[in-house]
Amino acid sequence: MLELRGVSCSDLEAHTPDKRQIMCAGSFGQPVFTRGELASALSSYVARAAEKLRKQGSAAGGLMVFIRTNPFRPSDPQYSPAVTVPLTTASDDTPLLKRAALWTLDRIFQSDYRYAQAGVMLTNLQPRDTAQRHLFIEDNVDPGKRTALNAVIDQANRRYGRGSLKLASALDDKGWKMKQGKVSPNWTTVWADVPVAR
Repeated sequence: MLELRGVSCSDLEAHTPDKRQIMCAGSFGQPVFTRGELASALSSYVARAAEKLRKQGSAAGGLMVFIRTNPFRPSDPQYSPAVTVPLTTASDDTPLLKRAALWTLDRIFQSDYRYAQAGVMLTNLQPRDTAQRHLFIEDNVDPGKRTALNAVIDQANRRYGRGSLKLASALDDKGWKMKQGKVSPNWTTVWADVPVAR
């Protein structure tokens, strides 16, 4: 009743809390059979998840990969593994996360299935500035250069549109890309889609 009288009963969040997990996944436009097509899809999803991760200033301590057949086709053999791997050092670096995802894909991929969906989830998120580096593993990549590279990729994709710059392993998207033939027009964001009254 108090709300109807204009009295606020709960405070609005001044700051949205950081996500504890970030997931990017999608269904394929047509069945996928090869490891290469799955690798391309997963590379694309990792890049998108890593961009979200950097936007909130976090680093991921773990990564989950899943691939799935179509459960609505019971006549097809079914297979839906999901594997989570811990990262040695929490990271927001797209190439490093992609390498971990493809390593995981190699462990779960089987060639006799019609895959319909795949995805990546970044887990064990922590603030990037406080992420602990590994004492006994020497990384031969300069972290400053990797940070600068990821910042350039994020900036280009914000300016020129998502996917303007992407990993080479994500280039082959013809087989797995989602069908979008029945997408609603972008009435509020694209001038060409604004309805015209005659």
